[in-house]
Amino acid sequence: MAPYKVIDMREIATAFGRPLDLIEGELAELITSGQIKAKIDSSKKLLHSRQKNTQYETYKQAVQVGEAFITNTEDTLLKIALL
Repeated sequence: MAPYKVIDMREIATAFGRPLDLIEGELAELITSGQIKAKIDSSKKLLHSRQKNTQYETYKQAVQVGEAFITNTEDTLLKIALL
Protein backbone atom coordinates (compact mmCIF):
# COMPACT_ATOMS: atom_id res chain seq x y z
CA MET A 1 0.00 0.00 0.00
CA ALA A 2 1.40 3.39 -0.99
CA PRO A 3 1.39 6.23 1.55
CA TYR A 4 -1.33 8.85 1.17
CA LYS A 5 -0.64 12.41 0.04
CA VAL A 6 -4.22 13.48 0.77
CA ILE A 7 -6.86 11.76 2.86
CA ASP A 8 -10.41 12.73 3.67
CA MET A 9 -10.71 13.28 7.43
CA ARG A 10 -14.27 11.90 7.27
CA GLU A 11 -12.72 8.51 6.37
CA ILE A 12 -10.42 8.75 9.40
CA ALA A 13 -13.38 9.61 11.63
CA THR A 14 -15.34 6.66 10.27
CA ALA A 15 -12.41 4.27 10.64
CA PHE A 16 -11.84 5.28 14.27
CA GLY A 17 -15.53 5.66 15.10
CA ARG A 18 -14.96 9.20 16.42
CA PRO A 19 -16.66 12.53 15.62
CA LEU A 20 -15.10 14.48 12.76
CA ASP A 21 -14.51 17.63 14.84
CA LEU A 22 -12.64 15.59 17.46
CA ILE A 23 -10.45 13.95 14.78
CA GLU A 24 -9.70 17.34 13.24
CA GLY A 25 -8.71 18.74 16.64
CA GLU A 26 -6.46 15.76 17.42
CA LEU A 27 -4.79 16.02 14.02
CA ALA A 28 -4.23 19.75 14.57
CA GLU A 29 -2.51 18.96 17.88
CA LEU A 30 -0.29 16.35 16.21
CA ILE A 31 0.68 18.84 13.50
CA THR A 32 1.46 21.70 15.90
CA SER A 33 3.51 19.41 18.15
CA GLY A 34 5.55 18.27 15.14
CA GLN A 35 4.55 14.63 15.45
CA ILE A 36 3.22 14.58 11.88
CA LYS A 37 4.02 16.77 8.90
CA ALA A 38 0.74 17.74 7.32
CA LYS A 39 -1.74 20.54 6.86
CA ILE A 40 -5.49 20.58 7.24
CA ASP A 41 -7.96 21.93 4.69
CA SER A 42 -10.86 22.57 7.07
CA SER A 43 -13.32 23.64 4.40
CA LYS A 44 -12.91 20.41 2.39
CA LYS A 45 -12.08 18.27 5.44
CA LEU A 46 -8.84 17.00 3.87
CA LEU A 47 -5.49 16.20 5.45
CA HIS A 48 -2.54 16.89 3.14
CA SER A 49 0.82 15.31 3.96
CA ARG A 50 3.84 17.54 3.56
CA GLN A 51 6.40 15.87 1.38
CA LYS A 52 10.04 16.65 1.88
CA ASN A 53 11.62 18.53 -1.02
CA THR A 54 14.53 16.18 -1.72
CA GLN A 55 15.87 18.33 -4.55
CA TYR A 56 16.16 21.33 -2.23
CA GLU A 57 17.73 19.22 0.52
CA THR A 58 20.31 17.83 -1.94
CA TYR A 59 21.14 21.33 -3.19
CA LYS A 60 21.49 22.61 0.39
CA GLN A 61 23.81 19.72 1.26
CA ALA A 62 25.93 20.35 -1.87
CA VAL A 63 26.33 24.01 -0.90
CA GLN A 64 27.45 22.99 2.60
CA VAL A 65 30.00 20.55 1.17
CA GLY A 66 31.28 23.26 -1.19
CA GLU A 67 31.63 25.78 1.64
CA ALA A 68 33.49 23.24 3.78
CA PHE A 69 35.83 22.48 0.85
CA ILE A 70 36.60 26.18 0.36
CA THR A 71 37.28 26.68 4.08
CA ASN A 72 39.57 23.63 4.23
CA THR A 73 41.43 24.73 1.10
CA GLU A 74 41.95 28.26 2.47
CA ASP A 75 43.20 26.83 5.78
CA THR A 76 45.64 24.53 3.98
CA LEU A 77 46.96 27.36 1.77
CA LEU A 78 47.46 29.57 4.84
CA LYS A 79 49.41 26.81 6.60
CA ILE A 80 51.59 26.31 3.54
CA ALA A 81 52.24 30.06 3.29
CA LEU A 82 53.36 30.16 6.92
CA LEU A 83 55.95 27.43 6.40
